[in-house]
Amino acid sequence: TKYIQKLKVGDRIAATMTNGTFTFPKDDRTPMVMTGLGTGIAPIRSFVQDRMYKKTVLKKEVGPMVVFYGCRHEREEFFYKEEWELYKKEGVLTTLVNAFSHDKPHYPPKMIFVN
Repeated sequence: TKYIQKLKVGDRIAATMTNGTFTFPKDDRTPMVMTGLGTGIAPIRSFVQDRMYKKTVLKKEVGPMVVFYGCRHEREEFFYKEEWELYKKEGVLTTLVNAFSHDKPHYPPKMIFVN
């Protein structure tokens, strides 16, 4: 943020930290639908990586996975593009739904609501 950019080394800020709330399903065959916005995609990526490892290394059966990935610009903010393609090719990621809110021809943005 611009606020953090203006801080000097040694400046004090008020902050809190909480333990993560993500948990993996007990059964690897459980279907998963996940949403991630921009940099918030990293935890979602860890779930897909876990399933990839279980399928390719441990030779376990894994369930379908669908990821909704939203960010402003594909070229600048669509992280791990090659990885997502690999996960789809390997059959770990069933569907990847992208929403690039500020790229043409979708500007003004089309809305995708996930409840």
